[in-house]
Amino acid sequence: MTKKKRVITNNFINSKVSKDPIWEMAMAFQVSKALFLANNLDIFTILSRKPDTAEATAKKLKLQSRPVERLLNAMSAFGLLKKKDGKYYNTDMSETFLVKGRPEYFGNYLNAINEVYRAWSDYEKVVENNSSIPLFRKDYAEGQEVIHRMMLAQEGFSFRQAAYLPEVYDFSGHRLLLDVGGGTGIFSVMAVNANPNLMSIIFDVPPVCAVARERIKLYKAEKKIKIMEGNFITDNLPQGADAALLSTILDAYDDNDCRHLIKKVFDSLKPGGTIIANEMMLNKEGTGPLFPAIFSLELMIERNRGNSRKIDEIKGWMKDAGFTKIKCRPLWLKGETYLNCWIVTGKKR
Repeated sequence: MTKKKRVITNNFINSKVSKDPIWEMAMAFQVSKALFLANNLDIFTILSRKPDTAEATAKKLKLQSRPVERLLNAMSAFGLLKKKDGKYYNTDMSETFLVKGRPEYFGNYLNAINEVYRAWSDYEKVVENNSSIPLFRKDYAEGQEVIHRMMLAQEGFSFRQAAYLPEVYDFSGHRLLLDVGGGTGIFSVMAVNANPNLMSIIFDVPPVCAVARERIKLYKAEKKIKIMEGNFITDNLPQGADAALLSTILDAYDDNDCRHLIKKVFDSLKPGGTIIANEMMLNKEGTGPLFPAIFSLELMIERNRGNSRKIDEIKGWMKDAGFTKIKCRPLWLKGETYLNCWIVTGKKR
């Protein structure tokens, strides 16, 4: 006698939908804090020098082996470490981005996110009061050390965009680039290194310029990059460049400031000059992708101004300022679309 297959009908669950994505979102803060701690302890740099056991690594850190082993196992689950014969090794990803001294070191930015984490714990107050939590305002007033730390974090964030920009945009027809709010100067460094006939001016506030001088010297680009101090919102921009770059600047300001700045760039450029705006773009509905949408929340929490932008917004501001031949194109490496960076360019007649 053939046994009938047992069929269970469960009216309490919808088997067509998984809650795994909600699990991942809900538990993401634990992943973040574990990563921040491993980065802060410099675990990846330590293991880069010598792969080792949890016990030996704990001794180097002057910590107990029990919590260190669990942290190393978590990093292995993340794909940042691998364990073989009792020893932990970096993966290609952690070796590239999380080891101090590597060109693409991302640890400074992770440290900055960890500081921002404090403000996110009070996100409810931001929504209830439609206000911000001025996490860094006091720190900015207190000294150069915080600014230095934040600028290195920003460089880590921007490094790949900066390296890829000369491949996406052809600077060969330009002679002088105005890098508005250029930070450490990493975009200028990459642009002038890829174009022998190009010079650049970094225009930023004095505390940031102090960091830029240090970084420009490190990259041996002092002869090709000039640094000028000023506030690009309140001061006149340097005149006579034939290209101007605004890299992740517009997201930090409200619409009127953005319009005003783009018009100032237009007025500062030579006839025939080009504006290049690099931003993490929202879609037309403003509902994604994920990083620009979340970054809009972060701007509200930290600054209570600015927003991730849409391509059409920036195109409209450029058109209103007098730019023509406005175009856009993606700025990302193959397989790296998380930030959703695009450049928008326009010509001054």
